[in-house]
Amino acid sequence: MRMRQVFDNLLSLLNRYVSSADHKEYAVKVYNQMCNVKSIIFHFTPRIDAWSTANHIPSLTEQQVLEIVRTNYDSLTLKLEDDLDQYERYQENPQNSTFFTNLIKQIMSDARNQLSNLSKFDQINVLALTNSTNY
Repeated sequence: MRMRQVFDNLLSLLNRYVSSADHKEYAVKVYNQMCNVKSIIFHFTPRIDAWSTANHIPSLTEQQVLEIVRTNYDSLTLKLEDDLDQYERYQENPQNSTFFTNLIKQIMSDARNQLSNLSKFDQINVLALTNSTNY
């Protein structure tokens, strides 16, 4: 939720590629896969903001956010994906490398811009979260 702007930037970047001829097919696929991410953001953001306002707490702890998510999870509607038990084996296609290189550069640029707009305390928290995540 804190990094909602990153997803918004990704969606706007995908919109540009969806409306252009370059890599349109792949951009449409990624855009469609973002459906559940958008649903989660649009579902929980107003609930978190309302709880924060009602309790006069501008910055919530991880536990407070988790409790809000648990409380409101039942009303979340996600798109069920077809054929999740089947997948197409990924093979890198040199024709796509330019698209993915540009996409990653744009994501990194957006993330840097977002980090530069945060206070030093929030920057440290974001970096700590990023470093503690197991990939």
